[in-house]
Amino acid sequence: MAEYSIWDILNNIYNKRLRYPTKEELSGKLWMINRFLSMDTNLLEVVAYVSKYFFTLKERYYRLLYSIVPQTSSVRNKYSRFKEQEDSEILKKYSKFFGVNIRETKQYLNILRNRYNEKELLDFIGMEKKCV
Repeated sequence: MAEYSIWDILNNIYNKRLRYPTKEELSGKLWMINRFLSMDTNLLEVVAYVSKYFFTLKERYYRLLYSIVPQTSSVRNKYSRFKEQEDSEILKKYSKFFGVNIRETKQYLNILRNRYNEKELLDFIGMEKKCV
């Protein structure tokens, strides 16, 4: 039989049609399975609660998830990945102002964007908004 991929295992948890994966097929994949299940808003609280048994149960954790997750016919597992492209010039100026690295500057800018609009952020470092 072919080896189960993460997507096969997730579909099996939701659809309950396939066989249980073996210990070898599950090794190294349980963390990602747990992560994808926690992205489902309907399962978030349940997965958060049972995740404390993740390291204790190891491979048996899959069977716990299999029994807890309700059967559904069609589930789309989506990995939300939103990456906003930052202007490198803005990042460099704010990084120099804050005295931190680029990664921390991006975090600061995300916080500042909740409080100030883009024009105010650019005015603060003496830049103008580019018209595209």
